[in-house]
Amino acid sequence: MKVKTILPILIGFVLAGGATYAQTPQPAQSAPSTVYTYKFTANKPLRYKIVAFIKGIIPVLNSVPSEDMDATLTLVYDAIPSAAPTSNDTNLQFKVVSADAEVEKIPFPIDPQQAAAILNQSITLAPTGQVVDTAPSQKLPFSITIPGVDPTKFYSLLLPIVFPQTSIAPGDTWTFDNPFFGNTGAPPVTNAVFLPAQKGSTSAISENLLKDPFIPHTTDYANFGEQFSLKIDQKLDQAKKPVAEGVSPYQTRNGFIMGEGIFSYDKKTGVFTKGEMLIKAQIVDKILGVPVSPDIPKVTNSHIQAKVMIKLLGSPASTTATAPEKTQ
Repeated sequence: MKVKTILPILIGFVLAGGATYAQTPQPAQSAPSTVYTYKFTANKPLRYKIVAFIKGIIPVLNSVPSEDMDATLTLVYDAIPSAAPTSNDTNLQFKVVSADAEVEKIPFPIDPQQAAAILNQSITLAPTGQVVDTAPSQKLPFSITIPGVDPTKFYSLLLPIVFPQTSIAPGDTWTFDNPFFGNTGAPPVTNAVFLPAQKGSTSAISENLLKDPFIPHTTDYANFGEQFSLKIDQKLDQAKKPVAEGVSPYQTRNGFIMGEGIFSYDKKTGVFTKGEMLIKAQIVDKILGVPVSPDIPKVTNSHIQAKVMIKLLGSPASTTATAPEKTQ
């Protein structure tokens, strides 16, 4: 097992929390409404910790484990804001401070340069949480072919909800697009819900998340839930890239990625301070002809269950953020 494959594989299966556009919410019944926004303070960085507990069969190169593996990925991230010069938007620079991984309790050191290449990003963020611009990404030091997700957009876990531009109240629901999903043969579905202040049941989010003591349930916080699902239906070439229309594929990839999360928004500071996500993926790769190598199986089954914990650690020493270059 090559160490350099561990980070993108683990990252790929815990990505699902970001978004780029929020639609009009469905109205709640007889509840006070408020317009919610992100309220970053220029040049005041925020430090987050993300821990992903992952269990499942993860094919690495041509090796397919015979039983489930347990893995843990721990990241510490800085979000460094600076004011956009001509709007109410915020320029945000995301930098990974540390990245650690364990597989079956065996530490796997992660090259800081590789972690930075995958995880660092500069964006411009609207007050609603919509990403309006990103800096051009640098070329990754290796190929990543995670089904249906973009591991370079891991920062979106720290911006888990895009708010509508209109006011919302507990019970309101809306949908938004997810930037991780693409080239999978089917559009994604992502739903958000403004959860009631008290603990209790709701059809939108499961009980184990709603009643988790990790998430605060007080008047100082507003909690939001998210559900997402993605059907994977791809035709790929030997490099596991989607083939053009009319081109015979080397293999097919079918399955799904789905999950849910609950996130706690601090009304005073205007940012999310805690979050928890449960993610499940099941994917089947099938080679249609003769494998390019005899040691490659014609059919590969992989499945993943992940629990992702997100926590704001506070504000590290102040640092300066630079605005992203405009994309063409």
